[in-house]
Amino acid sequence: HVRLRCPADSLECEDQPLPPPGDGCGAELQSWFEPPKPGTTKPEKKTPPPLPPSCQALLDEHVI
Repeated sequence: HVRLRCPADSLECEDQPLPPPGDGCGAELQSWFEPPKPGTTKPEKKTPPPLPPSCQALLDEHVI
């Protein structure tokens, strides 16, 4: 796993929340191997929130 930190001079960067205790390979990993519960449906697709203006401007400049 890799955790990144925001540069000290970045005004818009938000640090990630701290990870939960443990190494991530305990009981929480077991759910990956369990079959889906009956009657479960696929989650709805959500529209992502709009990008910050500085990010959108960067993308607008570099349209492929």
